[in-house]
Amino acid sequence: MAEEIKSAKCVYVIGHSGAGKSTICNAYLGSATFPTGLSSDGKGITKEEQRVIAKNGITIVDTTGDDIMSKDNSIVDVTNLTRKIRKDDKIIIVIVLRIGRIHPDDNDLINDIIKKECQYYLILNKTGRIASAKCDFEKIFKLELLQMPSDFLIIVEDYDMSDRDNTMFSDEDQLKIREFIDKF
Repeated sequence: MAEEIKSAKCVYVIGHSGAGKSTICNAYLGSATFPTGLSSDGKGITKEEQRVIAKNGITIVDTTGDDIMSKDNSIVDVTNLTRKIRKDDKIIIVIVLRIGRIHPDDNDLINDIIKKECQYYLILNKTGRIASAKCDFEKIFKLELLQMPSDFLIIVEDYDMSDRDNTMFSDEDQLKIREFIDKF
């Protein structure tokens, strides 16, 4: 297992509960390091921020869905999260795109990160096969976001992974995720 201390390069993986943050982190690490699956309480599997240093020295930070919400869970509020993030750290926002639209809560999250003057990258997880083939994602981003992501990655939904604990993406998707994160 990778060391659990702070490295020079840090990647925060943020998003709402159930977006697939821990599964993305596991794909990058190449093993089921962080628990994944269906939450029994509706609040997500990850209950506190987890950090692991990958073999290449990058610290992967798996955040909770609660890290991006106000104390009463009524609105998106990234103030506490962005206090931790250093200027050179990278932020990956994981969202689930449905019927060619960004959910208003995800839109609020992305725009709140932009207001904090943080550079961000976007992973559209669990995207339907038809949407991934037909959607003009750059057009969607321009219409709905204050600023384009530095880069984005689309992961097509794998229905074999649904409703199972500690599953891993296909080798092909794991490679896509590693290449995506390694390039920045």
